[in-house]
Amino acid sequence: MNASAPRAGVRVFRLGDPRPIDLGPRQFVAEGGEGKVFTRRGVAFKIHHDRARVPPLDKLHRLAAFDDARILRPVDLLVDAQGRPAGFTSRFEADAWPLGRLFPPAFRQREGVTDAMLRHLIARLRDGVALVHARGGLIVDLNELNFLVLKDFSDVRFIDVDAWQLPGYPATALMDSVRDWTRADFSPETDWFSFAIVTFQLFTGLHPFKGRYEGPDAALRGRLPTDAADDPFAVTRRRMQAGVSVFHPDVRVPAAAAPVDTLPPAWRAWYADLFAAGHRRPPPSSFDAAVVVAPAPVALPPGGLEVTRLDRLEGRLLRLFTDALYRVAVTEAGVFLDGRRLQVEPAAVQVVAFSPRARRPVAVDARGPIPVLTDLTTGATLPFGLAADAVAGQDGQVWLKAGDQVHRLALTEAGDRLFASAQPVAQVLPHAARLFPGVVIQSLLGATYVSLLADDQARQIRVPDLDGFTVLDARHSRGVLIVAGHRGGRYARMVFRFAADDTWDRRDEDGAVGVPPCLVLPSGVCLVLGDDGRLVLRPARPGASGERCVDDPRLAGMPLLAEQGGAVLLGLGAEVLRARVR
Repeated sequence: MNASAPRAGVRVFRLGDPRPIDLGPRQFVAEGGEGKVFTRRGVAFKIHHDRARVPPLDKLHRLAAFDDARILRPVDLLVDAQGRPAGFTSRFEADAWPLGRLFPPAFRQREGVTDAMLRHLIARLRDGVALVHARGGLIVDLNELNFLVLKDFSDVRFIDVDAWQLPGYPATALMDSVRDWTRADFSPETDWFSFAIVTFQLFTGLHPFKGRYEGPDAALRGRLPTDAADDPFAVTRRRMQAGVSVFHPDVRVPAAAAPVDTLPPAWRAWYADLFAAGHRRPPPSSFDAAVVVAPAPVALPPGGLEVTRLDRLEGRLLRLFTDALYRVAVTEAGVFLDGRRLQVEPAAVQVVAFSPRARRPVAVDARGPIPVLTDLTTGATLPFGLAADAVAGQDGQVWLKAGDQVHRLALTEAGDRLFASAQPVAQVLPHAARLFPGVVIQSLLGATYVSLLADDQARQIRVPDLDGFTVLDARHSRGVLIVAGHRGGRYARMVFRFAADDTWDRRDEDGAVGVPPCLVLPSGVCLVLGDDGRLVLRPARPGASGERCVDDPRLAGMPLLAEQGGAVLLGLGAEVLRARVR
């Protein structure tokens, strides 16, 4: 049984309604800088820490007029027992991700986000911003944390609407990373500048004013003595003001980012005009004439890896699942078992579990409320009846979150037949807990706990280091937990190494976005593909020192990483390779 949540909650009332609304731990969703969010019966309740910052009733009434399905606008004013404003309600969107979670290419690969899906989301975002402008509003703080993406990638949602600027009501927040530092006031043009920064990162995985600057101006290369110690954004701000973006000839783009040449031509020209020339105008209305770049063939130049080709497949690899006996590759064109094509559509293989003895792979299709399980060795569908809120896999295991329970997908072999069941491993708060590959992270009214998942166990550990940290993505394997997110509007990545007694050490990587491709071998070596295209090998045991970096031109393609029988596999382009570090 997991640790119990604090009993503290709040009691509020809808304005004009004497019936109290009690909100406690089971309704708690998250806590941010402005307040706490709870949910009941499809309604979100935002309760402000500072009651003076609750938007005036007149502003809430004006925002209620933005009646578009994408906009989670305020509905009712909430007051406390003394009749003082306490917050407001809005529609609650349960099955969604923060938009920024789509920035890392590794996440998009893992979830099978295609170029067509990405462009659809960008178009929906663009049209929503245009609608806000047409109705007299400005978003101002148009950053990736103020939008949600539905988990089927069909649409976007605009949140934190109460911070928008309306006539007579100035904006209340603005993140440095999307601010137009060349303008003193806010306008539709500054909104489009912020939109450009966010969508450029969706296309490429890179902030347009990042990358390594190799020009003569030292102020654009590194920190100056006058920079504040707590201002890691100083260099980026100077580059934004000087127009030194990834389009500048002296800027080198990291290997992990998609090349700007892969952008749709009209959008590439718009970005260059905006970031380099300083012009401000709305984005293109279409994605016509996109440049298509075929996966590069795997060359064998001298480098840090010796590779053996296992499979040459059809289509670009999206996901790779391996165990001691089988490997399952999912590409844009199909699903392959040890290189043999199966009659299964790629979208139906989101995660894979392996049976305990014969190691038979079972694909999990979580697109519906009840996951569909398919034995990939026979094509048979396994009966299964648990409705799941979320599904995640790691190290050949699959976990499902259903309300306040986390279950392991248990596979039982009886002769040639397989049976599937759900084995409870942890109890969690239904709305405040989030399931990631190999880990559940939840905030119990501000106190953060992680549940490290392995086999049929869930080790719940209180981790104060994550208090106040908004988690966008995470992954746990064999005691190594990588968490990516932001605190105070600044991105960071934390790497925890846990011991058997639940103690840990931590490595911080400021400014890093997303969880990179990573792998922990049974031997206790952790492999992480760095943002610079190098493979980093470190001990997985806390307190252990030592590090080795492997440079190889093939790693610039950001391959998938997998392990089979202790060997490292790379999924690169349309091929699966076995790799050995020289």
